[in-house]
Amino acid sequence: MNPKISIIIPTFEANGRAEEFLKKLFDSIKIQTFKDYEVIVPDHSQNDVVKNSCDNHELKIKHFFNPRGRGNSSINMNDGIKEAKGKYIKIIHMDDFLNNE
Repeated sequence: MNPKISIIIPTFEANGRAEEFLKKLFDSIKIQTFKDYEVIVPDHSQNDVVKNSCDNHELKIKHFFNPRGRGNSSINMNDGIKEAKGKYIKIIHMDDFLNNE
């Protein structure tokens, strides 16, 4: 069965702060009381920092490297949306987080 919400998190290397940003964001997603979602992370990075952050978190995260249009956030978002299975889509950038449960 498809999830209700697809959370798309377009990512990139972020000057050494990707791991910090993603931990805070993933932790804020994990504590949500609504659980019918999927997390999709299209990654414009050229290293494994974002991938490792996704692999090392308790959330089930669909990560994929996205070399297409590297540096263009819109392309990265749109390619994440193409992977979405949810009825609704929530775009949240890697340096943001959900404030409440």
